[in-house]
Amino acid sequence: GLQGRFNDIAALVVTAVWFTVIHGRVAEFPGLFAFALVLGTCFLVTKRLGLPFVAHLAFNATGLALLALT
Repeated sequence: GLQGRFNDIAALVVTAVWFTVIHGRVAEFPGLFAFALVLGTCFLVTKRLGLPFVAHLAFNATGLALLALT
């Protein structure tokens, strides 16, 4: 993975940029990039995908709930 090629911070930033590009429109980039940094930090701290997975799921569920309410 990226951690084998880069240090943790560089791998985090590269992954966050990739996440942002594939998930959003240009207007959404700042928020998605910040969210991607949070998800990546969760992984770096825990070394497990569970917490970032649940956080991503909760983020998506919240967005869907807000969309349904409007």
